[in-house]
Amino acid sequence: MKKYSRLQAIFILVSFILLGISNLHAQSPTIYACVLATKNYVVGAKNPPSGLFVSRDVGKTWQHVGWGNIRCFGFAMDPNHVGKTFYLASGNGVLRTMNAGKRWRILTDWHETEIQEVLVNPKTPRKLVIGTPYGIFLSEDGGRSWKASNRGLATIDNQFVSALLMDRSNPEHLLLGSESGLFESLNGGKSWKNKGFSGIPVLDIRQDVFDASVFYVGTEDRGVYRSTDNGRKWIRSHGKISRETVYVLAVDPNRKGVLYAGTFAKGVYKSVDGGKHWKSAGKGLQKKTVHALAVYPKNSQIIFAGTAGSGIYKSGNGGKNWQFSGLSRAEVWDVQIW
Repeated sequence: MKKYSRLQAIFILVSFILLGISNLHAQSPTIYACVLATKNYVVGAKNPPSGLFVSRDVGKTWQHVGWGNIRCFGFAMDPNHVGKTFYLASGNGVLRTMNAGKRWRILTDWHETEIQEVLVNPKTPRKLVIGTPYGIFLSEDGGRSWKASNRGLATIDNQFVSALLMDRSNPEHLLLGSESGLFESLNGGKSWKNKGFSGIPVLDIRQDVFDASVFYVGTEDRGVYRSTDNGRKWIRSHGKISRETVYVLAVDPNRKGVLYAGTFAKGVYKSVDGGKHWKSAGKGLQKKTVHALAVYPKNSQIIFAGTAGSGIYKSGNGGKNWQFSGLSRAEVWDVQIW
């Protein structure tokens, strides 16, 4: 057996430790934040950047990626090329990168602007769905061409898309939230059918991580609804949250029944029973209007909240307390972790 000197042994040990730390960082999920605007403007100074920001160190630092001053509403990843190919829903249209943000291409023209949502079909990534204030557009060729698809969305209120979700168990099954209710498509967005919530704006839609037949909906002034039968019947949550405007919902990927809700002016709520009951969980938030939430998949105690005008906040104890985590005075519209 080969013998090492004490100094060589220490060097080998330190090398293994450093290699382990390097691999740990390499495997850490990346946090993506979509910023609508940053309110740090000073007369005569350059506009502060908006658009896409990324953090690879669990929210300690953030780097701007891509176009400098765009209104970024949403984000979608190609699940077959995680970290390399992703899309932004922005005021300019749909932007795509295929090399992790080094170069970008705009995929839409003047017909499709103010994109609120963008979805990628995981089985056929060339199929894209976008939601706008004037309805749905589909592309089947990776964004080279687009076609309006509003059959069943008769009025302007129906066509103002505020939420869009693709069923992970069936990409042809889509749910759409509009200014006037909830709509469903069973053919990839080619046609739509009303699913209720008549006259109630639907602001967010989420699918349960553990049961694909369970869905949650955040609404304006009516709190949270849940369905346990694939969207056929909906039950309203109890308590104070039933009177709140809920902009965003987040489902804990590791703990069944744990959800978070971001609201207008009332901070964050938390549920531990699958959305039946909720308690306030927003201590430490400087701004109480929360548009974005994401649970860190490697440690569910860590949650990120994107606020309207006060940047990103982070909780390390399951929402009990929050601390500022960067992007000062930014209006953060979406946070996702991949």
